[in-house]
Amino acid sequence: MSQQIRGLYVQEFTVPGIVRVTVEALQYACEFAATVGRRYVTTFDWAQDIASRDHAGAPLRALGPCLLLSGFERTEVPLEFVQKADDFDFAISIPTPVWQASEQRLIVIDDNQPFCLALH
Repeated sequence: MSQQIRGLYVQEFTVPGIVRVTVEALQYACEFAATVGRRYVTTFDWAQDIASRDHAGAPLRALGPCLLLSGFERTEVPLEFVQKADDFDFAISIPTPVWQASEQRLIVIDDNQPFCLALH
């Protein structure tokens, strides 16, 4: 498994075929990709710990670990990790212990999650 430095942490991309993605989750990611543009590879990205604010000045609210969508510049994603669905390029970045603990290894839409994505 290849790792790439991005900012101050190591980015671990997931080998294609290990984690599957539902049609609905792919459509959600495709819509995200349309907003960030073709210069970026849309990535299903695991956040170990994330927090957000409802508005400026509001206290941080811990969301914990979760799956979200990110956009990586194409030069940041090794070609062997770029997957295709029709005319849409995407990658998956989930740490090995996380996807290994997943029963189905399947990314789904889940409105109960902070960014509407879950790993089942």
